[in-house]
Amino acid sequence: MCHRAEMVGDAAKQLQLIQKSLTEMNIKIQHVFSDIDGVSAQAIIAAILTGERDAKKLAALRDKRCRSSSEDIIEALKGDAY
Repeated sequence: MCHRAEMVGDAAKQLQLIQKSLTEMNIKIQHVFSDIDGVSAQAIIAAILTGERDAKKLAALRDKRCRSSSEDIIEALKGDAY
């Protein structure tokens, strides 16, 4: 296998691990972002890693070009209410 194919495969595995971790934390952003490696999703993930937990502040980080509404993002960040 060529080096590029290995790198692409490794990147895909890392994105799957990120998605799994977010799901385990009850954060469902994969339902509102088609690509968790995109600008909006990465900005939200970075803010979560720095300690931000307010869903409204996190939703405000979405890129202007994002098709998902702030309300949908807030619901996804809240996860499943029990």
